[in-house]
Amino acid sequence: GQLSAAQVAQETAFINYQVNNRPGFPSGGPANASSTPQIICQGDSETAAYPGGTWCNSTYMVLNNTYSFNNWGISGEHAATLAATASFRSLTSVAPASGRNFCLVWEGTNDFAQAVTGATGAAQIAASLRALAAKDTAAGCTPLIATMMSRTGNDIGGSVSLDTDKYTLNALIRANWAAWGYAGLADIAAFPNLCAD
Repeated sequence: GQLSAAQVAQETAFINYQVNNRPGFPSGGPANASSTPQIICQGDSETAAYPGGTWCNSTYMVLNNTYSFNNWGISGEHAATLAATASFRSLTSVAPASGRNFCLVWEGTNDFAQAVTGATGAAQIAASLRALAAKDTAAGCTPLIATMMSRTGNDIGGSVSLDTDKYTLNALIRANWAAWGYAGLADIAAFPNLCAD
């Protein structure tokens, strides 16, 4: 169906936010590459703290090394979109010779709320997360993955809670993160006092 005026305004604001706040496409090499090791946070609004926020935006001391933090979270992002565009974004910021770079991904909640449901949907998200790990590795990044946070409400099918979908996806992440190519797991969902839980 046709979008309402409010939906058009929301989509326009979202697109403008992405264009104004994301790294550009590479032309001939890593245009934004830095000699400082990078930590790149990838995911949805939980990562972005959209439309603002300070998570993953500052320089911190981590393991006795100073890293430059890059917040690439996009509100409403889906795992498939993140994986499909990773090559363009990663190549603009990661300098393989700068030291050990890390790419942290935190995904899943929008997929269930807006695109997929249940075990089939979880498998689709898992395939995208596996593809993302390979692209981040190829760009010179050590990929890390976090489990999906809980969220209130039901999935796009309308009859299954997003928490139920979360359990399905997180079981796949916990069982397969190393086989998918991730170097580490941040099991954020293991803390039941966070988010909708």
